Amino acid sequence: MSIPSVLLHDLLSFSQKCRFVGLVLRTLFDKRFHKPVNVILRFLANDKPVVVDVGANVGNFSKAVAKQSKAGCTIIAIEPSFYVYSILAFYARSWSRRDIEVLCRKLALGDRIGVTTLFTPIKSSGSLRVGLANILEPLNENVFSEDVPLTTLDNLLQSEGLESVDLVKMDVEGAEALILSGAEHVFNDLRPVWFVEVDDDRAIAFGGSANGLFKFFFEGGYRAFVINDEDQLHEVSSPFATADYLFVHHQSELLKTIET
Repeated sequence: MSIPSVLLHDLLSFSQKCRFVGLVLRTLFDKRFHKPVNVILRFLANDKPVVVDVGANVGNFSKAVAKQSKAGCTIIAIEPSFYVYSILAFYARSWSRRDIEVLCRKLALGDRIGVTTLFTPIKSSGSLRVGLANILEPLNENVFSEDVPLTTLDNLLQSEGLESVDLVKMDVEGAEALILSGAEHVFNDLRPVWFVEVDDDRAIAFGGSANGLFKFFFEGGYRAFVINDEDQLHEVSSPFATADYLFVHHQSELLKTIET
């Protein structure tokens, strides 16, 4: 769905369309991920990385990767919400260039292939809380719902013809365990760096926990890091707050770079 078609959408209120226009403009100047992406790319062993942005929203992370990567980088931006996907797809055309490829896919990732329903909470003001959209229906909230295609991360890479992936970013509002259940090959065999927003409350809503997510990564041979104020990677043994964490496999070439 294009930006004009969102503005003409019958189910969106005037206030929702006004917020949408504001979001389009803010995306143009947003640089919130430029600093962490710069740190991550500095440590990646592959200077032509394949990056999967799961829960891309309007694409700020993908934009940061595209702007700072060297020639040969491939980015797959995954976003199920039509509302923000239209902004993502619009701007991705300008982020792509002859030597950087940004592919946008409107779908959700999970532990199976099929169709799922995406629920976006609606504020009392009427605007959509697009940053909290997920596949878990809220019990006591007004929501905007839409059916979206669903696939697994393993199947996505196969369908895209990709045999490797260097970095997976996940901002999926607590659905990390579902996505990891559908990423056995990626997790165990390809072993990318994972950049994951971890929020205990949202993980609990899906029947998990932040500690449980850390345990899953640790049992899979990964180590956990945060980016500190000096733009260095600092190893942690448990989640200490809602934050973005890097999970790196203990056999990764990246660890040699970190530890030197």
